[in-house]
Amino acid sequence: MVMYTDKEREKATEQRREEEAYYEEIEKSTVTSPEVKSTEDVKSNTLSASENVKSSTSVKKQKFDQMRKVKIIPLTFPSTPKVSTSSLDTANYLTSLVQKRRETNIVPIYFPPPPSVILSELNMEDYLSASVKRDSVMRTQIISLQFPIPPQVVVSSIDSEIYLKVRVQQSLMPTSPEKERVEQPSLYESPQVVRTSLTQPKKKIDINILNDIKEFLGAFSSGLSTKHGVIVIVYDENKRGIEDSLERIAEEIAIISGLLVKPDPITINLGNITQMGNPGIFKIDKSLCSVREDKDEDKVKEVLESRLMGYQFSILIMPSCLYYRFRETIGGQPSKIFIDADVIRGAGLPSPIKVYKVNKDLIQKIAYVASGFNVNDVSVLYRWDSMKDVNTSFEEILSESRKWLKNSYPWWDVESVGEKESEYHKEMKAVAIRYLIQQRGVKPENIHVETRIEGVVPDIYVSDSNIVIDAKTSIEKEPGDEIIDAYNKYKRIKYENITNEVTEVWVVLRPLPLLLDIDKVVGLYNLFEKLKIMIPAKCGKDYKLLPLEEFLDKMINLQQC
Repeated sequence: MVMYTDKEREKATEQRREEEAYYEEIEKSTVTSPEVKSTEDVKSNTLSASENVKSSTSVKKQKFDQMRKVKIIPLTFPSTPKVSTSSLDTANYLTSLVQKRRETNIVPIYFPPPPSVILSELNMEDYLSASVKRDSVMRTQIISLQFPIPPQVVVSSIDSEIYLKVRVQQSLMPTSPEKERVEQPSLYESPQVVRTSLTQPKKKIDINILNDIKEFLGAFSSGLSTKHGVIVIVYDENKRGIEDSLERIAEEIAIISGLLVKPDPITINLGNITQMGNPGIFKIDKSLCSVREDKDEDKVKEVLESRLMGYQFSILIMPSCLYYRFRETIGGQPSKIFIDADVIRGAGLPSPIKVYKVNKDLIQKIAYVASGFNVNDVSVLYRWDSMKDVNTSFEEILSESRKWLKNSYPWWDVESVGEKESEYHKEMKAVAIRYLIQQRGVKPENIHVETRIEGVVPDIYVSDSNIVIDAKTSIEKEPGDEIIDAYNKYKRIKYENITNEVTEVWVVLRPLPLLLDIDKVVGLYNLFEKLKIMIPAKCGKDYKLLPLEEFLDKMINLQQC
């Protein structure tokens, strides 16, 4: 809306009056004059006046009509046009009045900034409608924001003399080793774990569910007590790679007998065939069955005649094709002969022969648990040679736990009192300590390693649960005998002011020796009330000790731990 001043209104009114007077004058000029004149005079005057009027009127009227007949055409834009008045030609479209006033003062209107509203509390019952309350408010989900856990900074030691300029007064009084150990923080200390009871009810194990284990590994149990002589294991050469799995079993039998050796292969070149019968493990390749030359056959026969009857402990793994070829030569010389049930021929087998039954499913299950439940090995285990490298995975569990113990609690990495301790034994103790702290939440001050109690020194004693833990390596001793020794030794001991006897005796065993002596181990477990048998395992990233019943259940069903 355009605003005009009083002077501008007066000028507009005066202009209208002039226009009205102009039109009145034209009308008057067309009316006859009251004076009587001659007809000719009137005509001449009328014609002259009319011509003058018409000439002057036509010019003004033509100009006025042009202004009245202006057509306004609406413009259509695809979007909102941007109009600028900087170059607008107002001469043809604006009145003279507006033409004189082209400069218009535009006064900007200023608003205060938008208010900042903070809503601390809203009474929805008063301000929201029922539909909003029901549909929107009630369905609103509050999503919690996840933030990373604040870092935990552990300072192991600080040189206060250098950084704090404080000299610590040296004490001449000796500090208790146990107290000093507890107060020293660990650089590798695990996150806080909720303390759980170590004593759990046990249930007896039905040995009948382990028939397939007994028919395979249980058949070799009679060889565990063999300290002298030659053991022959006959394999089915059609089961490709089975000799490698049997080689791993032979290593464990040798360890239990006190012989730590690596197997020597014997191939068709006969380079080391004369070594058979010496202390060790010898694996004969099935290629030796293709010997055709008389001199080579005579050489093999000579060795078998002279080297299979001896005093030294030796294990010979041979294919069935070679065994039956030289069956009469071998005879009853070996102290033990174990033969695959699938390659038995004829009747009247010699008395030292023991038959074992094996299949791929069983090999897979044993390999899985013998590796310490290594899930990465399971995907490629369905082969006859599955047990070949399982020792590598299990030893990794032991070595990693020992490394953890040295870094976190080095004062516990000590030798057993009064005896020379094997690396196997130190590593198995480390697995047990790691399990107690990381998985069961036992406080370090309640763990006592190689501490004398009533004249005996258990590997580990847990004072708040009154539990003794003894690790057994099954080196030069059968697992069943180790269990009996540990249980009888620790079942009645008491610690300091504890009036009750120990609640449980844990015996930690390696998986493969345990399975080789499965009959005796399960029998003792069911017999001794306080006995718990634990097996090291790696479940995902966690290092654990699995109770015997859980260990066997996961092996039978091939489950992850």
